[in-house]
Amino acid sequence: MNMRHLQIGESMKRALAGLQGEGFFEGIVVGGRMFSINEVRPSRGYEHAVVFVSTLVESHVNEVVAALNVAAKTIRYELANKMKMRSTPELRFKADTSQATAARIEKLLYEEVGEEDV
Repeated sequence: MNMRHLQIGESMKRALAGLQGEGFFEGIVVGGRMFSINEVRPSRGYEHAVVFVSTLVESHVNEVVAALNVAAKTIRYELANKMKMRSTPELRFKADTSQATAARIEKLLYEEVGEEDV
């Protein structure tokens, strides 16, 4: 990823967070599930962007991602109004598993260090 992709991704993340702060997602996400927008990765030609989200309760993440993907066109429309880009990428929401992966790796490292001490 080059600097321009990173800048566009961060701008999209800020705009989505702004929508979240305005309460836009309250009617979209069932049960008022809280979620965080962790990263936005636009494609090379900016036709698509993957939005990585996480929830406090890991079991709710698939439900939240499904609800966001159903409403992706509406979210894209609102994002276009906020960002004023020539063309707004099509959004795809995915669960961010980086925190779970990091916790698993940390656990494995801790177990390895614990075995060496014995």
